[in-house]
Amino acid sequence: MTAIFLVWNRKGLAVAADSALSLVRELEDGTAQTISTTETSKIIRVPNRNLVAACSGNDLINDLPISGVIDRWASICPASNSLYDHAENFIRWFCEVALLEHEAIDDYVRGSLVSQFQTIKKGIESEQVGERSQSEVVDWYYDYWETCSYPSVYGSAKNKHEPREKVKGDEHLYSEFVERFTGQELDEQVYLEYLEQVESSFDGAYQIVFKDSPWYQGEDISHLKLRSVKFNMDYIFEDEGTTLMLAGYGEEDWIPRCVVMKLFDSNLLMPRIVVTRVTDPNAVWYQDIGESSAVNKFFDPIDYQVLRELRETLREKFRGRNYLDKVMVEIDDSILKHSDDLYAPVRRRVKVFNTERLAFVASQMVALESLNSLIKEDLPSVGGRIDVVQLTRSGFVESQT
Repeated sequence: MTAIFLVWNRKGLAVAADSALSLVRELEDGTAQTISTTETSKIIRVPNRNLVAACSGNDLINDLPISGVIDRWASICPASNSLYDHAENFIRWFCEVALLEHEAIDDYVRGSLVSQFQTIKKGIESEQVGERSQSEVVDWYYDYWETCSYPSVYGSAKNKHEPREKVKGDEHLYSEFVERFTGQELDEQVYLEYLEQVESSFDGAYQIVFKDSPWYQGEDISHLKLRSVKFNMDYIFEDEGTTLMLAGYGEEDWIPRCVVMKLFDSNLLMPRIVVTRVTDPNAVWYQDIGESSAVNKFFDPIDYQVLRELRETLREKFRGRNYLDKVMVEIDDSILKHSDDLYAPVRRRVKVFNTERLAFVASQMVALESLNSLIKEDLPSVGGRIDVVQLTRSGFVESQT
C-alpha cells in the first residue's frame, strides 16, 4: 500500500509520500497479505520542469519499473504552457512509445475474461437470479461493470468523458481534458486485429470457466461473446494497475494543477490508460492517491458509506411512514452542516498557508495513514520515512525527509 497526499492553495503545493514498498500475495479467499516491505522513493522530480510525479499501486508496468518509465519520459519532456499539456504529452508518449515491448496480449485478456465469466457463472447459479434468463444475467453484470470500471482512453465508451469523482468546481476540467483524446481510438486495421485476438481469448476463457457446467452446454453464447468482447475493448476490468499523479505548473500556469491517471500492463496492439481526476486548488484543498481511509475518517467521520447504511436502516424500519422523507432531509442537512463545520476552518487556513505549512499538513496526513496501518496490520504496508516536496510558481522550494 501507499499513502500520497497533495496539499495546495493558489500560491503553491506540497506532496508527501511514505516510502514503504510492499511485497503482497493473494490468499485463497481473495484478500491480499503483505509478506515483506522495503523502502523506495515514490515522488519523482521532473528535471527542468516545474512539476512532480508520484506513483502508487503496482511498481511495475509490463515487468518494468514505473520509476524508469517516468524517468525516460521526464528526460524528453518538452516545455508546455500548462500542466494539463504535460499530462497530455505523457499519455500520448506512453500510448505511442512506451508500449514496452510486450506481446502477451492473450495472457491479460484471457485473465480478465476468466474473472468476468467466473462472476457471471456464480450469478447464474445463485438463487438470487430468480426468473432471469442467462442473457439477462449477462446484461445485468456488464451494465453494472460499465458504471464502475475504468473507460480506456483508446476505447469508445459513452461515459469516457464523464468524471468518476464529481466534485463541484472541477467537473468541467475533467471533461475538457479528456476531450483532447476524442480521436484517440484504434485505427481500423489495428482494431480488427485486436478484435480477432479478443475473440480468440474469449474461446479459451469460456472453456476454462464453463467446460464442466452441464447446465450451460448447448446454450447460445453469442450474446455473452458480443457483450464481453465489446466491454474488453472499451474498459479496464478489476485491475489494480499503477496510479500516477502529475502536479505542478506549465510555463503559463499561475496556479498549480493536477492530473491523476491509471496505467495498466499493455501490449503492442492497445495501450491501457485511463484518466481518473483533473483538478486544481479552486475545487479541492488536497488530493490523495493510495491509502486515505484514516484521513477521510478524521476529517469526515460520517462518510458516504455510513450515511448510506443509515438511510437504508431508516427506510427498512419506517417504510411507509408519511414523515420518513422529512426525517431523511433533516438528517442529510445535519450531516452536511457537520461536514461544513469540520472542513470550513481547514479550508480557510490552508488557503493562506505558505508551502512550508502545506508540507507540514501533507506529511501529517501521511503519518496518520502510517499510524492506521501500524495498528491494523501485522506487517504495516504504509510507513517508513516520509518524503516531502514543495513547489511554487517560481520553482522547487525544498525537498525534505
